[in-house]
Amino acid sequence: MLSFVLVISISFLISTSVNWILLNYSINLGNRDISEKEEIRWQKLKPSCGGLSFYIIFLIFYAIFSSLILANVFPNDSFDFYRDVSLLSAASIGFFIGLIDDARNTNPLLKLLGQIICGVTLVCFNQIIPISPSLFWNSFFTILWVVFLMNSINLLDNMDGLTASISISILIGFAIIFVIKNYTISNIITISMIGALLGFLIFNWYPSRMYMGDSGSQFIGIVLAHISMFTLWQNRTADGGYFQLNQFFLPLLFFTIPIFDTTTVIIHRLLRKQSPFVGGKDHISHHLVFLGLKDWQAVSLLLIINMIIIIIGLKWNEPQFHGCILVLWIASFLIFQYVYIKAKAFIPKHS
Repeated sequence: MLSFVLVISISFLISTSVNWILLNYSINLGNRDISEKEEIRWQKLKPSCGGLSFYIIFLIFYAIFSSLILANVFPNDSFDFYRDVSLLSAASIGFFIGLIDDARNTNPLLKLLGQIICGVTLVCFNQIIPISPSLFWNSFFTILWVVFLMNSINLLDNMDGLTASISISILIGFAIIFVIKNYTISNIITISMIGALLGFLIFNWYPSRMYMGDSGSQFIGIVLAHISMFTLWQNRTADGGYFQLNQFFLPLLFFTIPIFDTTTVIIHRLLRKQSPFVGGKDHISHHLVFLGLKDWQAVSLLLIINMIIIIIGLKWNEPQFHGCILVLWIASFLIFQYVYIKAKAFIPKHS
């Protein structure tokens, strides 16, 4: 426990320092030349460079982790070459995909291609979600999960503090699972990311002074996708059949708000015959504001909901509870749709 406190403290201090430097000396980084026809999530005068601090802290603690293994501080079997190198590779690709998009405002299809490459990278390192005995379908689903999650985290970055706080809640859930399973090394990386996001949140909470940008959301998306593969997707039994619904229980609960928001936005944009890849103020968080909540209240409400559902998943992760909890999860999604539609009457004409 002391080592975890030390890791989160160091990563928090590094994150705070790096983001302060970026805020004061990189004011133009991440500002983009957007056409007037395209709705954007961020104001131009705030730098979108928080993702750089995430990546720096990730590299620092990855290097420390590798050095401790080489120095025999931890046993050699703590290092899983395919798992750990795949994380370094895919996370680096995700970060640079977002960094290029922040700098050049690239075509959404190019970003989608980069996300697919991240998924393929994990598959090539044999990091595959085992939803069936078929290698092909497992690989396909892994790539699909990576792409969906990277897009979900990216789309969720639509209000001050939202993506950072929701990601922290998910990472805390991961950390609890690691403690239960006694995965000390993997938890060091997870805890360092919590510290990195907390340090960034100081500058990103409403009213924000900086944003994480696509470099941050793409990086966090692939990190969460990777860690979820060996924390949330392993509830599969040998005699449970080809397709096991129980395996989807924890992933659905942990990523409730990203799944709800992304699914809602895609459905309603397609109904309006609008591209799902274009930014806009039509997210669940915006609709809560249209109903009368302040920005920080909407973010806090969504964070509390996600944390409660994660706690439910961790506490009642037994098959006999899954059916009832999934029914409540679906009911919650329908309630969100009702709120979303109800809020349309309060949407300002200029939004």
